[in-house]
Amino acid sequence: MTQAQEHEQNAEATVAPADTGAQPEEPGDARPVEDTEGSQIEDRIAQLEHELEEERARALRVLADFKNYRRRNEEQRGDIVRFALQEFVTDSLPVLDNLERALDAAQDAGSFERLHEGVELTRKQVLDLLQRHGVEQIPAQGEPFDPNVHEAVMRVEDAEAPENTVVEEVRRGYCMHGRVIRPAMVKVAARS
Repeated sequence: MTQAQEHEQNAEATVAPADTGAQPEEPGDARPVEDTEGSQIEDRIAQLEHELEEERARALRVLADFKNYRRRNEEQRGDIVRFALQEFVTDSLPVLDNLERALDAAQDAGSFERLHEGVELTRKQVLDLLQRHGVEQIPAQGEPFDPNVHEAVMRVEDAEAPENTVVEEVRRGYCMHGRVIRPAMVKVAARS
């Protein structure tokens, strides 16, 4: 190569590129643009995969906690159902004791009056027990017939009682905390 050709080649190399607004690259910055963007995308994918795994782990923990909660709740509900009547049964045992005492006393004395007296006291004790637990008798005899609390089993001709009045209670009715648990079976007055 001649000196002129070398000079021409050097001149071309030193000519500044056209002004494109870009800064000239330093020799160490020669990373292709595609590699930089690809690397950023891979980093972002890795970050998202990590976040996804954390969310999966959190969801599994929440699911396990919920299953444990539901199991404990079912166990507690079972205990409540099994032992709901425990207080009532405990309160009923003295009534049973008194009934047995009344029967023993009547048998020892051979007296119907003693038996009657013991059973009557036990009956009162049962009614007190029921009342302590919110159970009350539904009034029936002489009351106007109410289909919400009375169950009519028969209509009876009765000239003295007003029509649709309870003239006889066949079976007592009870309500608990204001809710009818057994309606009273009654006979109702009718006019011909």
